[in-house]
Amino acid sequence: MKLVTTLLGLALVAAAPTAFAQSTDVSVTGVIHPGSCDVQLGSGGTVDLGTLNTANLNADKPTDLAPVSMTLGVTCDSPMRFALEGIDNRNESSAFTQMFGLGVTPETVRIGGAELSVGDAKADDVTAYGTQSLDSGTTWDASNPAPLSPIIPDALRGFTKEQGVSTGPSPITTLQGNLVVGVRIQPTDVMRLTGEVDITGNVTLNVIYL
Repeated sequence: MKLVTTLLGLALVAAAPTAFAQSTDVSVTGVIHPGSCDVQLGSGGTVDLGTLNTANLNADKPTDLAPVSMTLGVTCDSPMRFALEGIDNRNESSAFTQMFGLGVTPETVRIGGAELSVGDAKADDVTAYGTQSLDSGTTWDASNPAPLSPIIPDALRGFTKEQGVSTGPSPITTLQGNLVVGVRIQPTDVMRLTGEVDITGNVTLNVIYL
């Protein structure tokens, strides 16, 4: 209906007298979208680290906790070119580059960082190869068979069905794998904790259509 209305408007303009204007521009905009995708995470998308005793954390260097894995699934209405994007809702609190923030102590010291990666990825039941874009999808690096494909802040992570191609993500109907979350805690000497501190990392995982 919107397109019909626009065309009718153009017809009326074309039929009107042109005494005062020699020419004018007409812009027609819109989006044709073939479908949508749904993303699902296991464990409700929550990584519960429990209670961490400072006695088990390094005093003079960062402590890397054991990675936590949850299922990841993206299901689309039809084959779609898409990528995953992580939005850091604690972006001012990351203590490490290319990691997502975990919040700060009461003294506003950064607690650490979390890294997100996709492992064991399959695209439509065949091996999926990770490819990354650092410029919002303009260019992509060569897809590679690394066991983990990182999702880093300010980047897009897509998947192809071929190894070594730099043409961007393949059209995919179903992507399956695991979201692997690694956590790194600042040295306790840096944080100088005097009481309990809540870890409050929060990342929004978006599906970006290409």
